Amino acid sequence: MRVEALVVLSRALELQPENKLLRSQQHQLEQQEPVHPSPASAEPPSKLQKQCRGNYKQNTYLVCELNDMLTPFLQLAPLRLEEAWDEPYVIIYKDGIYEREIGHIKHAFEHCPSSARLWTIAGVKGCTISDRFSVITTLLTDRIVDMTGLDLHKNQMFLFEYGPRDPFQLQDLYQSIDVNVEAIESTAILFLNDMALGGAITISSQQMAVFPRRGDALIVQNEEDIEYTVCPNVVGNRLVLIKFLTANE
Repeated sequence: MRVEALVVLSRALELQPENKLLRSQQHQLEQQEPVHPSPASAEPPSKLQKQCRGNYKQNTYLVCELNDMLTPFLQLAPLRLEEAWDEPYVIIYKDGIYEREIGHIKHAFEHCPSSARLWTIAGVKGCTISDRFSVITTLLTDRIVDMTGLDLHKNQMFLFEYGPRDPFQLQDLYQSIDVNVEAIESTAILFLNDMALGGAITISSQQMAVFPRRGDALIVQNEEDIEYTVCPNVVGNRLVLIKFLTANE
């Protein structure tokens, strides 16, 4: 896999030439002596492994459309919406968060005070900031409400960063913070960076997986019997912003 890894790293560096971690990994691989591949494992990949790689039969009836129906803002600036699954309803807004907002929120995460840090599951760094932290976070929060048509569960944004690790459940994050899961109708996950390889989100019991890119917003419907799985990162760390929403009263 050495050659394939070098190809992936070179493509990733075309997108992020200033990424020191990618350059270091590329240099290490280039210095390694080629070795003969070991025999492939006779054990076939699991269903979860296949879905994390995008190896599954996708639905052909799901749609891609412009959402301009809910609010006056969306009528002026419609967002591109792709359906990922129908039951539970899972959608992804392409470019739902803007570059200026991404930079602003990443800066807030990097300077998260100790009083706002979240102690979550192992291997995950967390931080919470108020929706009214700045004008930018206020506008972003309003857009999330526009995307979903729901109300905010809390006036807080939850930021999480996780690196290469085993798969874990989104519910594990819910249980690690002060959130009333039963009251949550939907969850919005905004992705603040690209992944060179890995980082999909899937429902292992369904033929569904999404591979979000920087700026995408994933809206998932919360159901107690649905387990959303975060696939392992192969290269790099993932930084996400999570907002919880409830049904309109």
